[in-house]
Amino acid sequence: MSSGRWIDYAGRLEKAGADALELNVFVIPVAMKMGHHFTGMANIFKALSDEGADWLVLFNRFYRPDVDIENFRVIPAKVFSVPQEITLPLQWIAILSPMLKCDLAATTGVHNSGGLIKQLLVEAKAVQVCSALYQNGIGHIRTLISCLQNWMERHNFNRIEDFRGMLSQENIENPEVFHRSQYIKALVGIA
Repeated sequence: MSSGRWIDYAGRLEKAGADALELNVFVIPVAMKMGHHFTGMANIFKALSDEGADWLVLFNRFYRPDVDIENFRVIPAKVFSVPQEITLPLQWIAILSPMLKCDLAATTGVHNSGGLIKQLLVEAKAVQVCSALYQNGIGHIRTLISCLQNWMERHNFNRIEDFRGMLSQENIENPEVFHRSQYIKALVGIA
């Protein structure tokens, strides 16, 4: 809550090699890490952007308990994300990026370079990786960057800006693919 302690820790983290910090705060937001449990999520995010938020991070993973039915106790659910969780931030970044004044950062479910590239293609300005680093170690960052560079070379991109946002909702031929109606079409086999 005070400026003294966290500034001291920020300095220590910088000396240890950190290039940036994300503050997950509730009083003076720098980047707001959002949950996905809002009614009218697009309206809330647009309002935050219109009021001056510089960044929104999609999406915060909240602690989820589980129940051990044999020992009758509450236990922690899986803490780490899985690659399948990438689709929620992917969908919302693609939809929101054209309508917001602020930048969007992707988090949750990014475990490999494919996930990183997907988020950039839908117009994420930053991509956060956490669970994959816990599971694979800090050296995994080099792997992600190397794979991203190889992919860019294969597709003749010199800079991330050459492809960022190519698949956002406003830049694709069939923008409704990001909407809920696609669920029904997938169920009945309509392409």
